[in-house]
Amino acid sequence: MQYDSGYGLCTYEAMPACAVAQSEKIFRSTRPRVNAIKQPACIFMGMKEHTVWPHSAFDLWRALPSDHKRLYFLPSSGHILSVEPDAPYLMQALGSFIEDCEHRTGLYQDKT
Repeated sequence: MQYDSGYGLCTYEAMPACAVAQSEKIFRSTRPRVNAIKQPACIFMGMKEHTVWPHSAFDLWRALPSDHKRLYFLPSSGHILSVEPDAPYLMQALGSFIEDCEHRTGLYQDKT
């Protein structure tokens, strides 16, 4: 295990086999249920990702039947999006998505 002092994250030189097995188990049990998700969805994908295939974000977006969904590809980011170069854009886009959801549902209250 390596410690990245810049971000305070631990990284592994290789993915532990038990983590791979658990991930596969989760994917097999959730993939058939994606088409039942009607809630708003916002998906982000780092284009410098080395763990997840970029097309998987598009596949997930296409499979979601939600009427309100957005898909963002972050050109300068990898796997841990909250500490990647595109993090400020991600936070802005997510905030905008949440505000839009509030307006769509009537939950937004102008506090001015």
